[in-house]
Amino acid sequence: MDRALSEVLVEQFERHFKILTPDRALFIELLASTDIPESSRFSESLPHMKQTVRDGETYHNLSLRRILRNVNAYESQLSKIKGVVGSVASRLGVYHSSDLVRKIRGERELIKLMSGCPQPFSLLAKFQTYEPCGKNDNLLVTTRPILVIPGATDRKEIYDWEQSNTKYRKEIRVLGFIPIRLREKPDPYAVN
Repeated sequence: MDRALSEVLVEQFERHFKILTPDRALFIELLASTDIPESSRFSESLPHMKQTVRDGETYHNLSLRRILRNVNAYESQLSKIKGVVGSVASRLGVYHSSDLVRKIRGERELIKLMSGCPQPFSLLAKFQTYEPCGKNDNLLVTTRPILVIPGATDRKEIYDWEQSNTKYRKEIRVLGFIPIRLREKPDPYAVN
């Protein structure tokens, strides 16, 4: 990908994502070194590279997961069968970028925002927070998708989609070392 376009995408990422400051140099280099060929596909996976930030006992991981081709947004709208498959996977607790791309394709408003985007690409990122909770080194793990559509004027649709696809789970350590993951519904009154 062209370096100037990589810089634009990372700048838009910084504007959209206010929880922590993304490592600008790391993500620009990741995007600039990735070959994104012309294609009729809607998305391309990015090499796995993450930024880790520690805040006391809490730590966060931030990674770019997919490049989304805005020009192919309308052509790749989700079929009803794939929508059902994605819904079942989500209920089973699956959290994978290909499932999130499927969900984006099923959201008419997001597709409309992407189709009207002045840039050729959008970004899908993943933000995870690991917070200690309780005793025995138990963790509360929050996994949130980050969808960056450059130049989108109404970000409410994007933030609502991100929030509705945020997953919360507890990892409970049994016998002090075996993690067991429990899915948990978020507390609607909790401050994130």
